[in-house]
Amino acid sequence: MVTTPSIEELELALGKPACALFKASSVILMRA
Repeated sequence: MVTTPSIEELELALGKPACALFKASSVILMRA
């Protein structure tokens, strides 16, 4: 689940590249 505060902190937006790191039971999302 990606929260609104996380989206704002990472400055994510439609069309912006991003990467996701899958580790066991968690996912780490970061801007590319």
